[in-house]
Amino acid sequence: MRRFLAAATVAALLLIALPVALPLATARAADDRPLAELRLVLGADAAPREVRDDFSSDGSSALPDGDYTTALTRRRLKDGRFEFVGGMLGARGGVIWSLGGAWTSMRIEPDQTPADPAYRNLGFDTAGAFFSVGYALPLAHETLLEIAPLFGLGIARASWVSPDTSGGAVRGEGSGDLIEEGVRLGVNTRVAHHLLLGAEIGYLARQSKIDIDYGNGQNSRLTLDSHGVHAAVVVGYAF
Repeated sequence: MRRFLAAATVAALLLIALPVALPLATARAADDRPLAELRLVLGADAAPREVRDDFSSDGSSALPDGDYTTALTRRRLKDGRFEFVGGMLGARGGVIWSLGGAWTSMRIEPDQTPADPAYRNLGFDTAGAFFSVGYALPLAHETLLEIAPLFGLGIARASWVSPDTSGGAVRGEGSGDLIEEGVRLGVNTRVAHHLLLGAEIGYLARQSKIDIDYGNGQNSRLTLDSHGVHAAVVVGYAF
């Protein structure tokens, strides 16, 4: 159901945004100019603070089925986006839109890390696609101030250790879904005819649900939530 609602939300955004954005992008005044850029965005976000583990077994575990929460050592979540940005800009700016792929990566480490090597180099990674519609306002010649909400869907993957360690630490890996939403504020400028440089700050929230099978009759459904300030640098090519 959650995937259906997320897909329906994306479809609604497209249905609402495209009839507005396309006429604005094609209606050209004398001073209008098209915006068409490829951008690489690299930054860091707030990482999940904890892992919520909905643990279950086939009856072989000494640990009761239930929810277990593990605090994580604070780390930054490295993220990136590769996107195409388009629109039509006039003297007072204009509507812009972007579409592309996004990814994140981090090592997750329990706050109280046992000495067992199974707990080393646990990972959490995501990849997906996003869509954004916003507004760009000219600040100076070839410099734009941009604000845009964004929404994305994707997949998440993680490695984790079963909370039942009565027979030794058992490590597993699994995958699941990702929902991402937020808003970004950026300043980008052309420093040469085609070279684009910039920076952005914003607020992003992500939720991932990942199913892990440890191969011994034990399973975990992990929930990893993150929300907080996003900061990044931008480099791109302006057509």
